[in-house]
Amino acid sequence: MQKKAVDLLVKKGREQGFLTQEEILEVFPDAEDKVQDLDDFYGKLLTENIDVFESVTPDEIESDEKEQDKLEREIEILTKLGGAESSVLTTGLAAPTCPAEAFREGGSAGGAEAGAIVSNARGSDSL
Repeated sequence: MQKKAVDLLVKKGREQGFLTQEEILEVFPDAEDKVQDLDDFYGKLLTENIDVFESVTPDEIESDEKEQDKLEREIEILTKLGGAESSVLTTGLAAPTCPAEAFREGGSAGGAEAGAIVSNARGSDSL
């Protein structure tokens, strides 16, 4: 009986390309007592290129779907923010990201006018 069930399971694995742990445990319910048989079975699956996946419960599927929906919403929000950011950059309205950029652009840094500081530094011999 065991050999026929194992052969049918291998056939199913070939047809769909994988088996679940649950399907294997149905054929090997006393896996602890048949370690060598189970090891041989996994060896056969390996040579046949049949993958074995963890069994998943309906609750786990639902939880994964909720997480996927949440991630998709976050990606949508980030995409919209990225679009707004890139439009600001293309219009040249983006603020300098560091004080050195503020100086180069003649903006202010630390409350002082960058242009005045640069002009004073150029006119001074102390630099």
